Amino acid sequence: MRRLSHFKQTKKQKSSTGGNISQNIKEIYGEEFGQLTQGQQQYIIDNQEIMRRITQQVLTRVAKVNLPRDLNVNRSNVIEFYRHPSGDMTDFKFLQKSGYYVLDDTTKETIEYAYSRYPRPKEKTLIRYNVYYNLAR
Repeated sequence: MRRLSHFKQTKKQKSSTGGNISQNIKEIYGEEFGQLTQGQQQYIIDNQEIMRRITQQVLTRVAKVNLPRDLNVNRSNVIEFYRHPSGDMTDFKFLQKSGYYVLDDTTKETIEYAYSRYPRPKEKTLIRYNVYYNLAR
């Protein structure tokens, strides 16, 4: 079974902005989440599931083309970029690579296709993802 997972669904807590902060957001942003403006935090909280679904759809298509069928790995990588009100994406970078060029390249290509479909924030917002690859024959 081949499974690609964008990020895990986890328990949620209330934030100071009134939204729910998932464990995933707490893990991926750490203390930096508290340093974001309330608008940036709310954008992330309100749109995390929408962006996850979009990214998962694109990742599934890109992976079919990029990844060898016999690749048998369980790895992840962590990326970040800024999403702008204009719809642009800037400063894409890996915070942690998977150790497999083909996985990291697939993640980058996926984000390059997916970000334009994400809702636009009202202010420049830091977006982080932990992309999981659970690929088994």
